[in-house]
Amino acid sequence: MILAGLATRRIGVKTHPHLKHDSGGDGGKVEGSENGGIPKGFEKLAKSANDISKKAKEGKIKYASNYHGRLGKEKELEILSNPDAVYVAGNNSQNYIYRKGGNVVIVESKGSSKGNTITSYGPDGARGESGAAIFGGKATEPGMPVTFV
Repeated sequence: MILAGLATRRIGVKTHPHLKHDSGGDGGKVEGSENGGIPKGFEKLAKSANDISKKAKEGKIKYASNYHGRLGKEKELEILSNPDAVYVAGNNSQNYIYRKGGNVVIVESKGSSKGNTITSYGPDGARGESGAAIFGGKATEPGMPVTFV
């Protein structure tokens, strides 16, 4: 599934081994980089993403006013605390996409809204009306896994 049609880029932080980037299609390998694999110009975003993960480990999570997640707070905290990878949306918003397995949590990355959870979805949550309209099935069925190619 392409995530909202956005080009994404993984980012990396030396102190957070699960944050990576895949700028060259190498599967996000972080080798020979003096800054933990963070692409040039992404250092501030990587630090912010790491800070959000640290707060989640303390059980702290903030929500956007338009929050519409489907995974629930406990699962969102789990994903934010220990993601398999964190991506930065390739549009003007540059929102963070925290992924663990086939589930994702989307978090705002800029301004006073930085760190606010916007949405979450994947197989550990309900498909919802929009998922059912797109993929078929019932809104109460499990969501579809999110994959990045």
